Amino acid sequence: MVTTGYQANLALSALFAPDDVLFTDQGVHASLLDAARLGQAELRRFRHNDAVIRAEPERRQRVLAAARRLRADLTGLGFDTGLGITPAVPIRVGEPLVCMRLWRELLNEGVFTGALVPPAVPDGTALIRIGVTAAHSDAQLSRIAEACEKAGRRLGLIPARRPALTG
Repeated sequence: MVTTGYQANLALSALFAPDDVLFTDQGVHASLLDAARLGQAELRRFRHNDAVIRAEPERRQRVLAAARRLRADLTGLGFDTGLGITPAVPIRVGEPLVCMRLWRELLNEGVFTGALVPPAVPDGTALIRIGVTAAHSDAQLSRIAEACEKAGRRLGLIPARRPALTG
């Protein structure tokens, strides 16, 4: 766990490699730029919302479709994902300790998420944030939903499945 947003962004340097390209808004926080540099990724900065939307509109369509799908899958399982339309899909948990337990369970399932707890969010509004990208395949989105289901059931955040009725 890290104690600041700057440290969290620097930790991202482990995800970047020399052949990666990071597209960033010109106003992005310096810590994200530092992380990309540490990971030796190529930086491409653009005016707010310009580059990908203009050059590759299909990516924007894909990422929004992927986020809608994951949001629907999670909502169908019983999670509260709010009413957003962004690629950052939340799972509203409420209590910080439960949120951190869910974060750990998801990490153990192989799903990297962000846990937002006070003071980053108001008391009682702790949440998990899943960052969906255009590169996520349908199989990966299914895997994320399955991991959330397993973790949510283990922690009692969503109801256990009822056995199918026979006869």
